[in-house]
Amino acid sequence: MRSHLGVALALLGVCFHLSTRQALAEESGYDRVWNHKRLYEGDSDSFFQGFVLSGRFQLDYAVLEEGQRSHDEFNVRRLRLGFKTTFLNDFTLHVEGEFNPQEADPLYLRLTDANVAWKANAATSLIVGKHSAGFTLDGLTSSKRLITIDRNNLSNNIWYSQEYIPGISVKGEARGLIYTPGSSLRETAIGSSATSTPASSCSSL
Repeated sequence: MRSHLGVALALLGVCFHLSTRQALAEESGYDRVWNHKRLYEGDSDSFFQGFVLSGRFQLDYAVLEEGQRSHDEFNVRRLRLGFKTTFLNDFTLHVEGEFNPQEADPLYLRLTDANVAWKANAATSLIVGKHSAGFTLDGLTSSKRLITIDRNNLSNNIWYSQEYIPGISVKGEARGLIYTPGSSLRETAIGSSATSTPASSCSSL
């Protein structure tokens, strides 16, 4: 009985895996719209190789009904807009800001990214400027790719409370590991000076 059940579950897993891969391979309407994000594309001999829009829009919407009572609300979790431009083949300038259209007071919240990245090789990049501190695997994973709605509380407690900070870091992959050593500059409580804080992270793929 157990062997038959195991075989059935295995076949179910294979079918689910294949159908999931097929669904991911199919381009959705959202993908086709976002394909227009590339505003310019040059060749390798040009100074600029490309200019693309970047950002994310994440919205929560809830509907609750119980008897005669009902409730619905929405929450704009994240709205970020910016651009990335590649130049001299190996350099990328990334500028992106976060906005609050739900309350709109203020509409502009903060500058999340303002950095230049140099791609040393296929597996290693050097980033200088304001960018996300990739500390812990949860922190290293973009909110666009998180499986859950939010990062877990354990990561929030040991991670930087201020995710986007100015500094310098190296990101790369080697033998199944993602490494991000770096040094960050964070403002002190007074806000008039900055201190250098070394930081590094190493996570398995």
